[in-house]
Amino acid sequence: MRWDDIDANGHAGNTAYSVYATDARLTHLAEHGFTVARLNEVRVGPVLFTEALTYRRELRLGDTITTTVELAALSETGHRWAMHHRILRDDGLAASVHVTGAWIDLDRRKLIAPPAELFAVLDALPRFEPE
Repeated sequence: MRWDDIDANGHAGNTAYSVYATDARLTHLAEHGFTVARLNEVRVGPVLFTEALTYRRELRLGDTITTTVELAALSETGHRWAMHHRILRDDGLAASVHVTGAWIDLDRRKLIAPPAELFAVLDALPRFEPE
């Protein structure tokens, strides 16, 4: 947890959780060859439709967290998807973030199926199992 993540109540502000989830998704893609630059090269980008946050425990300045990336749904062509993130403290679940989204052609601004290599990265994600 960083100083700029903290709100007036002394714990993580609501937007921080969304940032952690986004960072986890983009880091996972980058670790598997799909950096923001690579996505731009293949002219495909992610777009979110929904984002739902569920809070369980406060996060405070100095807490160490881990954010998971799990696949909750993937259309047959891979153009639509859902991911689930668990934001964990040492003592358990602090929050979860569930997002739905799709891939768009950056030039035509239309939904598209991702390149086969990107589809494979998504399909290889651990599957979300509700608690």
